[in-house]
Amino acid sequence: MSEPCERRKQLRNLNSKAWGGELLVVDSPDTSLKSNMAVLKRLSSAITTETQNTLIDLIKRVSLEKYLDELIPATADGLLSLKKKDATAAVEVLSVLHQRFSSRFTSKLALYFFRSVEDFREPEHLPVLGTLLRLYCEMYLVDLIRLDDSVDKSMLPRYLVKSDRPLLLAYVSQLLSQHANNTRLLPIVSGFVKKFEDELLRENEFLGPSERLSLVKLLTKYSEHVCKMTENMHEQISGLVNQVNEISRKTGKVPESLESELKEKKDEFAKLEAYSEFAHEVFSTRKPSLAQEAEPTAKITAISGLSESNRWESEEQRKFYEEVADISEMVDPSLLLKRGPDIEEKGAHKDVFPTFVKQLDAATTAEEVDGKAREFWQQEMYNKSAESRLYRHAFSQGINAKAFARFLCINRNVFKSLIQKIESKADAILKDQLTMSHIDYNTVRLYCEMANFSLVPGTKFLHMLRFLVVNVGEGVGLDLLTLFFDYSRFTILYRPEYSEDVNNLIHLLQSVTSRLQGDRQKAAQAFLSSLAVAQEKVQVETAKPKLQFLEYMLKRALQNQVFFPALLEFEWDHESYTTIVDFFSHPETIAYDEIPALVSLLKYLGEHDPVLITVVVDGLIEEFQSGFELNDFRQNRKRMAVASYLAQLAVKRLITPPLFRNLVKYAIFESAHGDPSNWFWAKMVCLFFELSKKDMPLELMLFDYHLLLQGELPLDLHLRVVKCFESRGATRAHNVAEAAKRISEMSKASRQMPESEQEDDEELEQETDDLSESEEATEDTGDSETDNDSEEDDDTESELDESMINKQLDMSIQSEFDSMLAASLKTSGSTNPRARVHQPLGTAVRKDQTENGANKFTLLTKSGNKIAARKIEVPDHVDFVAEQLTNAELWERERVRIKDYVLNQHE
Repeated sequence: MSEPCERRKQLRNLNSKAWGGELLVVDSPDTSLKSNMAVLKRLSSAITTETQNTLIDLIKRVSLEKYLDELIPATADGLLSLKKKDATAAVEVLSVLHQRFSSRFTSKLALYFFRSVEDFREPEHLPVLGTLLRLYCEMYLVDLIRLDDSVDKSMLPRYLVKSDRPLLLAYVSQLLSQHANNTRLLPIVSGFVKKFEDELLRENEFLGPSERLSLVKLLTKYSEHVCKMTENMHEQISGLVNQVNEISRKTGKVPESLESELKEKKDEFAKLEAYSEFAHEVFSTRKPSLAQEAEPTAKITAISGLSESNRWESEEQRKFYEEVADISEMVDPSLLLKRGPDIEEKGAHKDVFPTFVKQLDAATTAEEVDGKAREFWQQEMYNKSAESRLYRHAFSQGINAKAFARFLCINRNVFKSLIQKIESKADAILKDQLTMSHIDYNTVRLYCEMANFSLVPGTKFLHMLRFLVVNVGEGVGLDLLTLFFDYSRFTILYRPEYSEDVNNLIHLLQSVTSRLQGDRQKAAQAFLSSLAVAQEKVQVETAKPKLQFLEYMLKRALQNQVFFPALLEFEWDHESYTTIVDFFSHPETIAYDEIPALVSLLKYLGEHDPVLITVVVDGLIEEFQSGFELNDFRQNRKRMAVASYLAQLAVKRLITPPLFRNLVKYAIFESAHGDPSNWFWAKMVCLFFELSKKDMPLELMLFDYHLLLQGELPLDLHLRVVKCFESRGATRAHNVAEAAKRISEMSKASRQMPESEQEDDEELEQETDDLSESEEATEDTGDSETDNDSEEDDDTESELDESMINKQLDMSIQSEFDSMLAASLKTSGSTNPRARVHQPLGTAVRKDQTENGANKFTLLTKSGNKIAARKIEVPDHVDFVAEQLTNAELWERERVRIKDYVLNQHE
């Protein structure tokens, strides 16, 4: 017999005698507080092999009788920090304590071990449980774990109350069942088996034959469970690898979330496979059946005559999605009648639902899902919070969307509101994904699986597909569309009622793809080539080598002007010319820093073909105006690129100064039609002023006026506006009236300025432009003609500016007049009424003369913050008319007075 077994036998004999009453007697024990507290402190800190002899010596000399209540907590604290190598030393120390105090100490310590499985339930507690398991077994073998009459049965955990199993078997069984699916338990179990292999697999005097056989059966059953987990994990990894390869092939990248998930599953699989090999050698269990990964099948580009018969890949898949019974046919209908929002939660134990959803996520076949659906109702898990918990689980990480969707389909007539709620939230999440860089793969999979079970209305599903096709060039639109076809390919392509709409979507996708640029177009073309369309082959247009080389040369020309002359050597046929126009019409496809080079290249080519500049500028201005009409925040980057492009064109004098000033004023005036909280127009105008070197005082004052009308600016925009004004030597007005006065004065001054001074200003501006142009490699010709055209355009522009400014001033003055009028009416309503001759009817009466000489009055009435107008015609011989004519004249004089006051209050 080995030395450890001999020592274990000796301790077992001594401990058994202590249970019988033969205790260790200490002569003249030390009862001082200092000595007793020193022992408790050493026990609570740690028990090690080095301190073993010192602790045993102290326990044999110190009394500890008065400190038994503190002895158990101190020992428990020390055992929590115990290391595996010190387990033998701990058994020696605990045996000495047992031999001194018997059941007064050991029974309470055993209760601590019994409850440890329940107290340490979380996965992060498994390392502690592993150490306690080894120590528990060591103590059990030396007879330190025993239940005698001194133990209060009410203090025992549930798994021991009605169990006649041996204490070691019960403890190990509870630990394995509590964490059966956690891979962190694998090294603990394998280490336990290796440590006590002789006691478990061979006959010995410490464990009886039946107890030893039960332990081996328990560990064998657990090993078989691990074997199944290994096979399931291998299938999950294979599916995930195929998914990653498919996405990588179509998009050219691997999502970070999928990559990390794949790595995590491979690490878990390595642990499972290693334990399965170990269990096969020790317990002779079967090895996991790991099928070799099948080679990915090539995607066909066309199928002639798709039909319902070849919709599914296998008969098993068809049954899973099509043969779905209703829950009323699977369980007793009386169970369904018990459901309702007001029922009390007196069903199963509170831990049943988490276990249920874990088992539902682990289901892989239709039979397993159907069984969980029956269990849900038979165990009466439907209570007031069941639907809320199912709703939260639908959007949790790691959900088995396929099984969960079939579960919802089985309960489709019971969970109608829940299904609609899940579908609505998933729809909103998917639409929000386009503006984000991260894809919620669980939500995408759940939405598609619900569509496979017809839980999503067909019109809404097709609308979502159309939404993704239209936005395939935005954000992650192509990735989402690819995932939809991966998860619901057979539903989209083979469902008869979808065939016509899907074919239209494919044609729409071809059209959208042709307008994309660069890598996005290539990825979309690769996706198109993988689709199978009924009775029609998808024709993917690829650029000709000549056009591809032309695109390459255009991009290189942005980096080096040496390539400029080479572009003139191309034969500018229709296709080449269209490619060049598209290149110059999409500044959003290049970096902002390359826009000046793009303008220089356009100017160079425009010298040989002036029509090119006209075509490009017309398209840019149309894009600029349509951006304000649509006002889509997703197009803001493109709109800002177009604005920067136009400003750079103005700097190079490829667009005239009057046209550029009109663009600035267009952006300013559009502020009145948009959302006041959207300051994008202001950022665009700031960009114009920052890039342009031209003096535009009138536009600057208009900008200031409209900023004051809109209200307080955000801090970042305020700093940018202040910097913009300071760079032009101007200051902002303090209020709207001052800004309006500045505009009026500037407009009058421009009309009164002699023509000679205007010409001098134009010459000065022209000299400034010529000075900036002298730094370029090439110079423009025909400056005098441009100046003459500019002068003529400026004359026309001044007339347009004056009419637009007067219109804007009249609108703002009328707005202020109406607000002051409403305030005065509110005040006058609370005071005593005036004489009848001056009392207005309603809010105000304004007189107009009709064509036939009759008197027509406009009655203004105030309802809340709104003022309504109504026309009233009254004969001129009525006394009422005489009174109201007087009121109308007084009212007109008051209006003129308020108007003069607004314009002159700061003079």
